[in-house]
Amino acid sequence: MIVFPNTVMAVCAWIRDQLPALSAGKPWDVPLVTNRWNDTDLRSTRWAVIVRNDGGPDDSPVSQSVSLGITCFGPRGGSESEDVACERLAQAVAAIIRDCAQVGLVNPFAACTDLNGPYPVPSETGRPAYYLTATVTVVGQPV
Repeated sequence: MIVFPNTVMAVCAWIRDQLPALSAGKPWDVPLVTNRWNDTDLRSTRWAVIVRNDGGPDDSPVSQSVSLGITCFGPRGGSESEDVACERLAQAVAAIIRDCAQVGLVNPFAACTDLNGPYPVPSETGRPAYYLTATVTVVGQPV
């Protein structure tokens, strides 16, 4: 029997682990990286990366493809320079996802097979926002 990991939690942990190396001197410093979003987060001036699982098929008995939706938010009422920085944050997240299958590392990611974006999206929050999608292949573990 094979059990697949919680892909969203694994992606959030991977982004949290890798982002500091790409954040030196950037305005986002340490953004909130999560799969949950609440009213407090909407009012926050903190940078945020929200990861969503959009499902996907099993590729084999031991691997599955998972489609992800990822939105990066800048601070509320941000300036044009913060909009540019939000796009840079989204580009950094895209690079991290694209590079998730690291040979020799213990993680569930076998590959990033598709990545689209980041694209600017309208946000009801009054915050700059960029959206990207990715498909990652994850490997299950026997139980």
